Amino acid sequence: MKKTTFILSALLATTFALLLWVLMDGFSQIGSAKKYELAFSFLTSLIGVLVAAGLAYWFALKQFSIQKEQEVAENKLAATIDHHNYFNSHDMLACRGQVERLLYENPEGDFQKLYDRLGEERTRSLFVLSRFYQRLQISIENDLVEERLVVPLFGELFYWWHEKCFSSRLMGLNWGMCDNIKKLKDWFDNNASEEDKKKWKERAKESPASQAST
Repeated sequence: MKKTTFILSALLATTFALLLWVLMDGFSQIGSAKKYELAFSFLTSLIGVLVAAGLAYWFALKQFSIQKEQEVAENKLAATIDHHNYFNSHDMLACRGQVERLLYENPEGDFQKLYDRLGEERTRSLFVLSRFYQRLQISIENDLVEERLVVPLFGELFYWWHEKCFSSRLMGLNWGMCDNIKKLKDWFDNNASEEDKKKWKERAKESPASQAST
C-alpha cells in the first residue's frame, strides 16, 4: 500500500513539473490569447491527472481493505477450528474424563478445597478444563475467533460444565479465571437462541456425567 502511494505521488509530481515547465517556457514565446489557452489546457490536464491518481488510489485502497478483511476472516476461522480440535483432542478428552471422575468421587468442595485436599497432580485436569474456557473467552473478547461458530461448537458443553462444575465449584472463588468464566456464560446467554439455551439447560440437569465428553 505504501509503495502504491509513493508511485502515485511521484507520477503526480512529475506530471505537474512537466506541465509547469511547458507553461513557463511557452509563455515567453507566445501572445496573450495563446497564454490563456495554454493555461486552460494546463489546468484541465492537471485536473485529469488528479482525478486519475485519486481513482487509482481509491481502487488500490479498496483492494487492500478487501484483502485485509479476507485475511482477518481466515485467521479467525482457523483459530476457531484450532480451539475445537484441541477441545476434542485425545489429551483433552482424557482430561475431561478425569474431571468427571474427580467430581463424582468428590461431591463436595470448590477448586481450592479440592486442590488443598488432593494436591496438584490429581486436580490438574480441573485447571486444564477451566483454562481452556478462559482462553476461549479471551479470544471472543478480542475478536480472534469466528463468533457465529462459537455457539454451535462450544455452547452446549459449556452449559453442561457450568451447571455441573463451574457454578458451584469455581464461581465463589476470588480467582481471575472466575471472571472469564462468568463473562463467557454471559456471552452465551446473550448470543445463543432461547431454544438452544433451554435445550442445553435441560440436558445439563438430566444427562449423566459421561455425556460431557461427547
